[in-house]
Amino acid sequence: MLNIYKTNKIELISEVLAKEILINPPFITDNLKISIQNYFLSKWIKDQITLKNDIFALCEFQTLAEYTEEIVKNIYVDQKLKSWNFESIKWSIIESFEELKEYKESWPLLNWINKFIDNKKILNSEIYSLIVRITKVFSDYILYRPEIIEKWHNTKLKNPNLFSGLNKDQYWQPILFKLIEKNLNKPICIYMIEIINDINNLKNCSKINLPKNIYLVASDNLSKLQISFYSKLSELTNVNIYLLSPGYELWDRINIVDGEISLDIYNKKQYLLKE
Repeated sequence: MLNIYKTNKIELISEVLAKEILINPPFITDNLKISIQNYFLSKWIKDQITLKNDIFALCEFQTLAEYTEEIVKNIYVDQKLKSWNFESIKWSIIESFEELKEYKESWPLLNWINKFIDNKKILNSEIYSLIVRITKVFSDYILYRPEIIEKWHNTKLKNPNLFSGLNKDQYWQPILFKLIEKNLNKPICIYMIEIINDINNLKNCSKINLPKNIYLVASDNLSKLQISFYSKLSELTNVNIYLLSPGYELWDRINIVDGEISLDIYNKKQYLLKE
């Protein structure tokens, strides 16, 4: 079942979330996990739930990326998934920087790569700043442009189709991605796409270990991939999404739940929270 709660008041979200946990409490030994992107907001919500329910133990708040990664690992229990978080990508780029020079397509970055090598692979502020910006680009691709990552993942490094749709000064991007992938294996978005496409087979899989209730508190930062992923998961377990101050852009993405993209979500309820 997919439940979507919409409001512009965080107090209402904390109240509804507290009642939901009270009605459907976890087992006494379970560690309840809730996805909230902001650390300080998570602390405030935890305090509010504790005040309303008198007790709120064994609870952990995670970012949506951490929460999603753990769920994927619980589905792919037989595989060792490596994290594609910001730090992992950043250090993998640093490790791959010298190897990138072996490809002629790396010419837009040669100035920084040569400085990195000449400096005995010691990072200065200029090179580190560049790598952080590249990491941010790849992180955004994974979250908001997974179709690009999927195409790069499915195309071999020596295949000229790897560069289709790119300008020549962008050819280094898929090459660097393939080098990162050698270290980290396939990124989380590929697993998410596989789960979305294979949800019917997963219904009969006894190995997956999903929580009986999934709780997401989010704002306008939800991507289309995340909405698709959790909408599909609602066919396997209860998914509760609490949307704070949803804007028009998010409505465009969340419309996929209503059938603009064929997700076939029948067990879906939406609630507009009011005082």
